[in-house]
Amino acid sequence: MTTPDLQALQGTLRRAGVRVTHPRLLVLGMLLDDPTRTLAAADLYREMLRRNCPLSLSTIY
Repeated sequence: MTTPDLQALQGTLRRAGVRVTHPRLLVLGMLLDDPTRTLAAADLYREMLRRNCPLSLSTIY
């Protein structure tokens, strides 16, 4: 992820009123990779693990 991409994601989280954390950036980045793709929380969790981004399922929720 490039610096402008990272800054844009951080801005998106701040505008939503949530803390900027590394796990949130990973999840948001993945969702924005293909905004037309629909994923259930469990699918998103498995995809994050497949990409070697170990998160807890509660992070997804």
